[in-house]
Amino acid sequence: MISPIAALYITSGFLEITACVLIAVKTYYKPKKIRCILLLFSVLTLPASAVNILNYTGILPNKWNSFSYLVSTTFMLTLHFWLNLDIGKLLRVGSVQYRNPLVLAGVITLSGSLLCLTCQTIILLVRDDEYPIKPAFVTGVTFAIFCDAATYLYSFSALINLRSQRVHEGQSRTTSLGVWFLLIQFLWYGAFGVLYVWFFCQTFEYFNTLLVFDYILRFILCLMFTWSPPRFVIEFMSGRFFSSLSQKSHSQGAGDTGSTFAITTDAKENGSSFGDNQELEQYTRNNINVNDLENPRANMYYPRNPTAMVRP
Repeated sequence: MISPIAALYITSGFLEITACVLIAVKTYYKPKKIRCILLLFSVLTLPASAVNILNYTGILPNKWNSFSYLVSTTFMLTLHFWLNLDIGKLLRVGSVQYRNPLVLAGVITLSGSLLCLTCQTIILLVRDDEYPIKPAFVTGVTFAIFCDAATYLYSFSALINLRSQRVHEGQSRTTSLGVWFLLIQFLWYGAFGVLYVWFFCQTFEYFNTLLVFDYILRFILCLMFTWSPPRFVIEFMSGRFFSSLSQKSHSQGAGDTGSTFAITTDAKENGSSFGDNQELEQYTRNNINVNDLENPRANMYYPRNPTAMVRP
């Protein structure tokens, strides 16, 4: 009879392979930059998960399980940091603002985490240890979570418009997207943090169990961003965020057309962040047809238009 622990490893392996296949299929039929990167992220994580399963069965020693974890985590952290900043570059005006406190915090904590990972990998190989050094392990994980959270918040907070700034339905829609992406990501951070806090209170005898859930969470992260947010959720949130008074005021200022418009032009190319009402009005007069209600742009490799992110 299969033990519960063995069933956990078998189930995790099946779920991870299934997730990788689903991401690959979605990327093949609807390729976009973010999906290609998530597919690469999944492909790099899958061998590390396989090594963990082989280690549980006794085929591979603990040393190589620890080594595969450290290497895959190094690639994961670096790749996700770059992806977050790349998204931020597309959602914000101009290039990445490296003087922004969130970006500075991300760079500093990324450097600290990579330093911890590198030191652990070198010491593991030189001393022929079975597991990483726990103080460096705890420090590196803590830095990694703060690094990822800071850069993610920097990038996706650009979608958030306060109530006073939401003067048309397009801004309510982008705010809904921002709230959705921030909510699901920080729920993921919560689950990830709880898992590692639990492990910090244990010994490395539970390292295999930790990695089972760690790799599952990584694939869940990839799946969350491979598919678009549920349309009905975004529509519901947009309706809640939309201010009738602001819409009426803006419609009258636009010539009483009674129409609203969506952000359908690349903010980066037009030099507007849509965060300032004065800039928005000037941009509207010069570039936007108010009758163009959420008319999506052509399918791009990666949609620079925030409202296009809800499209499958």
